[in-house]
Amino acid sequence: MIASKPPKPRKCKAKGCEQQFIPRNSMHVACCGSCAHSIVRAKNEQAEQRKRSDERKADRARKQELKPLKWFHARTKLAVHKYIRARDHDQPCISCGKTHAAQWDSGHYVSVGSDSSLRYDLNNIHKQCSVCNQHLSGNLIRYRQNLIHKIGEAEVLRLEGPQPVHKWTRHELDDIAADATRLTKELERTI
Repeated sequence: MIASKPPKPRKCKAKGCEQQFIPRNSMHVACCGSCAHSIVRAKNEQAEQRKRSDERKADRARKQELKPLKWFHARTKLAVHKYIRARDHDQPCISCGKTHAAQWDSGHYVSVGSDSSLRYDLNNIHKQCSVCNQHLSGNLIRYRQNLIHKIGEAEVLRLEGPQPVHKWTRHELDDIAADATRLTKELERTI
């Protein structure tokens, strides 16, 4: 007959109790009944917290689906325009060349009303003073001249050319907003 080794002492797994004990079997983790109950209570609380966390995630997802597409457009617009102002922070107005203005806008070369598929195209949006953007309707002649110098004539012609009709989805808008936020953070770290 082979003699079995006596079990090695273990520390109690109960929180706050580190008493050594000799386990009766491999499943024995507590030194006494009260420690075993505290371990079970802790596991039940963790399971309850996971369940509540999962319910909160499901609620957030359900609420996201109930939001109108307009909400996603507004959030994406804010993120993209913040990125444009960060990207072009050291550049003058794309139209008039002013370096100081009361307010800076993110001006579209091809307006959103004329072609909404270019609404979030980063080559279509540039830093513009509010006078040029709002009061001079974009000051497009000067905008085009400076845009050719900035991004090249081929890209300007692409923007001016026909674009396929595009219907934005929530997931696309979420992705665009996330990308713009990530790019903004990267730029802010380097500035």
